Amino acid sequence: MKRGDSASLPRLDSAETRRLSAPAVGLELWRIDLRFQPSPVMQAWLSPQERARSARFVFERDRRRFEAAHAALRQLLATRLGSTPQELEFREAQHGKPALDETRHPRRCAFNLSHSDDEAIVAIADDGEIGVDVEVFRPMPDAETLARRNFSEEECTELEATDRALRDLAFLTAWTRKEACLKAIGSGLSIVPNTFTAGLHNGPRRTAIQTAQGRVDVTVQSLCHEQQLLVAWARVEGLGP
Repeated sequence: MKRGDSASLPRLDSAETRRLSAPAVGLELWRIDLRFQPSPVMQAWLSPQERARSARFVFERDRRRFEAAHAALRQLLATRLGSTPQELEFREAQHGKPALDETRHPRRCAFNLSHSDDEAIVAIADDGEIGVDVEVFRPMPDAETLARRNFSEEECTELEATDRALRDLAFLTAWTRKEACLKAIGSGLSIVPNTFTAGLHNGPRRTAIQTAQGRVDVTVQSLCHEQQLLVAWARVEGLGP
């Protein structure tokens, strides 16, 4: 198959991959339904490392979700870069954050992947450092306990003041926003999440996060899609003193 020849590639059905409307310039959000079974051709797109990770899952459901998410990610990136999915090569940045190998793919393309149950979200941008997180809405009986461990004082106060009927939604909104921020800067678990404030509402917010290398300024925003998916995305805006 020639480079960039996508005519004969198996296409993901529109019911499996849909673009979300994201109120952010230069950013694409894609929703992937992980209930589909990747074809043998799609499975062959995965690298030996991805196949090894897939084989470590105990349950077939988790293995299918992993392969579906990574096959869809490869197709989305390949389409954007004018490549083929199997040609894409990745590297791991600090704390294991995946990125395209710049020596193989000189055209800049930032991306991030998150999944929850049978749902995945892929964020793609032309440049910069981005992060995305998704959670399927569910009751959170331990929301207040988790908030005390992970939320800033401002966030805890706001959560306690939220109507109890809306508290689970507010908690998951804040949770995804924090995760998106940490994924954007590629911190892993090296930063305690209660040391910065991402907020409990969907609007854009700029927050400063202290890292071992200094301050990182991040803008985060979010949405609730079809009253069931909490999606947050974040972008690194700059480094402080």
